[in-house]
This record gives sequence, C-alpha cells and structure tokens, in this order.
Amino acid sequence: MKTSRKNKLVSAFLVSSALSVIAVVVLTIGGELYKPLKNWLAETFTHHWVGKGILTFVGFYILGLLLQVFGSRSIKIVIGLIYLLSFVALIGALAIIGFYYYEVFIVAH
Repeated sequence: MKTSRKNKLVSAFLVSSALSVIAVVVLTIGGELYKPLKNWLAETFTHHWVGKGILTFVGFYILGLLLQVFGSRSIKIVIGLIYLLSFVALIGALAIIGFYYYEVFIVAH
C-alpha cells in the first residue's frame, strides 16, 4: 500500500476515533441524565456499557471507512489529527470525571 493511501486511511480513522470519543462521552453523560436512554441501551444490549461499546465500535468502523474518501495524504495533517485525537480524549475524560464529581459531591449533598 502506498504511503499516501495509508495516510488517507489513517487520517480517516483518526477523525473517526475523535468522533467516537465524543459519542462515548455524550452517551455516558446523556444516559445518566436521561434514564430512558440508559434503559434502552441496557434492554437492547444487555447492559448500558455494552450498548455504548457496540454502538461506538460499529460507528467507528463505518465512519472510518466512509471518511477514507476525504482522508488527507499529507503527513502533516495526520500528525495534526493525532494531536486533535489526544486533545479530544483528554477533554472527554475530564468531562466524564467532572460530571461524576458534580453528581457525587454536589448534587448528592
């Protein structure tokens, strides 16, 4: 596989990864705030975490394959997308930690 084709594939899946992180954060916080979503995930996939995992996994691959058309051949873009994914993952983790901190220490008291 040529390097430029690999870069297109990698850039597509980096974007898909960042969007998958966002989806997990939205599903996690949304499921806690909107019980019908959490219940639907649990009923459909046997457990709400399994549901989030399956939806994210399938979405990641489908979106990654579809985004190959728009993928960049530039290594600079790929490196930028790696930084973007790192930033999105950090913000997503902080959002979930912050949400649970708020729920446990502020709302519960």
